[in-house]
Amino acid sequence: MALVLVATVAAVSCGGGPDREAIATEVAAAWVEDGTEVVSDLVVKLLILSPVLGDTLGKLPGAETLLAGLVADQMRDKVGWSYSTPASDSNALYRVTATAALEIEIDLPGIGVRPYAVTLPFHLVVDTDGRVVEEWAVDLEGAVVGSY
Repeated sequence: MALVLVATVAAVSCGGGPDREAIATEVAAAWVEDGTEVVSDLVVKLLILSPVLGDTLGKLPGAETLLAGLVADQMRDKVGWSYSTPASDSNALYRVTATAALEIEIDLPGIGVRPYAVTLPFHLVVDTDGRVVEEWAVDLEGAVVGSY
């Protein structure tokens, strides 16, 4: 009986506990599911500010409202997510980059249908003990907007 107890304690102390990297990725995936509206709003702002579409949108009255509706309608079906390998900040805190990739078609009055691609990374700090995202920030320098 003592031998079994020692083996169990040794396995736990050598990393036999929960896979914190897997937990960090699971928590990040749950965060993006809950954050669809935030991502949609940021995609709209990126499109409006981008030279690819911004000049055209600046000439249309109510462009931001129109674009918000068009993006939100396609967001749920067309957004794909990728996740970086979690990096440990401490025993329970991990950094994960969750990157949204979205290909959408925007039909604007007087312009017609045009396809656009948006990539938008988010840096998350995940508490694997509490299974929550403690902090997040959008990486605007890493964001890409283009037409294809």
